[in-house]
Amino acid sequence: CSATGGRGRAVSGTTTLRQQYVSVWRELLCGWLGWPDDRFAAFVARYDADLDDRGNPLFYHYDELYFVLPQIIPADLAERLSRERSATSYSALGELIGELDWAITGRPFSPEWDTPAFDWRAARERVSAVLRRHGTSLGP
Repeated sequence: CSATGGRGRAVSGTTTLRQQYVSVWRELLCGWLGWPDDRFAAFVARYDADLDDRGNPLFYHYDELYFVLPQIIPADLAERLSRERSATSYSALGELIGELDWAITGRPFSPEWDTPAFDWRAARERVSAVLRRHGTSLGP
């Protein structure tokens, strides 16, 4: 996927928050799910104003994963879990999203998260294990 562009706030050096978010989204949506460029560009375009600080003032209060984790969950599983409650959560779907977040970033939170040293392959294996427990898979 090649969609980036835009301005965004600086994080460190020449990296902006926009670039950081889009980079994580690209890894998950294109790298893991195999989205084509046009689908990825449309996803990013939905958040253009927010990514450039022209939209929701609370957008950057959520991390990069908040916006893409629902895309990782197959529609049939999301539909089923949206109607269920778990023993520890009002929403079984929300609980799965939390599990996937931890599976990606590491539990406890990996110090490599959001750095070039982050092991995306290990994160994908952890996410695949979570989805297998729910009887599904990550996809391509």
